[in-house]
Amino acid sequence: MNKLKIVIGACLAIAILVVILFINKHPESSIESDSLKEETFQSVETTKNVAKAQDNRQETKATDTSLVVDLKGEVKHPGVYKMENGSRVSDVIQKSGGYTNQADQNKINLAQKLKDEMVILVPKKGDSSAVMTTSNSTANSDSSASTEDSKLININTATMDELQNLNGIGPSKAEAIISYREEHGLFKTPEELTNVTGIGEKSFEKLKSDICVE
Repeated sequence: MNKLKIVIGACLAIAILVVILFINKHPESSIESDSLKEETFQSVETTKNVAKAQDNRQETKATDTSLVVDLKGEVKHPGVYKMENGSRVSDVIQKSGGYTNQADQNKINLAQKLKDEMVILVPKKGDSSAVMTTSNSTANSDSSASTEDSKLININTATMDELQNLNGIGPSKAEAIISYREEHGLFKTPEELTNVTGIGEKSFEKLKSDICVE
């Protein structure tokens, strides 16, 4: 029994000695392990920073591509709406739930692009109120335009009533202009108005000095 204990003790001593010698002979293993841990930590931190930067860019981009408008009057849910840049009047009216039964839809230019801080008023039938106005800053900017330009009617934004102020344009032709605009998009040149049914070269000559395209 004593011999067995001596043998076991000797084996343990030899094993411990071998471990000590191995550690002393290969100290770089511990250094490499620490270096690997440091590189892994730095890689994780870099990944986190990149992801955070991408989130910030996406958030900034989302902020830059939005605008806020105030929709009033004869719609089902009037109020302030946040819309994407490039949206049109038709988009915000649809988002509000649509018109009420009392809305005068003929006075609304659905194709007009929205602007930040725009106020859109959908009038009642028989109401002569203005259809839409903009913020004070926009109004001041518009007032700096020349007197001559302010008299021209923009056929891309004009309502049915405004179009009827043009020489030779009655209700049917005004409706045809709006229908063409909604189907084909905004007019690129005033001359494109001759593509509208009922408006030929002679009709265009009478009104070309009173219209513009913006």
